[in-house]
Amino acid sequence: MPACSPGVKGGVPATVYFETSAEYSAATRRYTVGVFAQWDASRALAVEVDALYHRIGYTGIVRFFSSTTGVLTISALDVKGHSWEFPLLVKRRLALG
Repeated sequence: MPACSPGVKGGVPATVYFETSAEYSAATRRYTVGVFAQWDASRALAVEVDALYHRIGYTGIVRFFSSTTGVLTISALDVKGHSWEFPLLVKRRLALG
C-alpha cells in the first residue's frame, strides 16, 4: 500500500554560495532548513519532494572614479536575499542477490 511520510531537513553547505574577485565579505548564513514529503509508491520505488530555504548575502566595497570630475567615490554595498530550492527525487531500491 502506498504511504506518505513528511519530515524536516537541515544542514550546512560544504562550499561558499558564490565567489567573486571583488572585495567583499560574505554575510551568508551557513545553514539550510526545510521540509520534505516522501511517497512510497511500492517497495522498490519512492518519490521525495523538498522545500529548502537558505539566507544569502554579502557586503562589498565599490570604487568609482569619474574621469570628468577626477573624484574617486568609495561606497559599501550590502546585499541580502532569500534562496528557495524545490528538488524532486525519485528513489529506486535495487534487489541484491
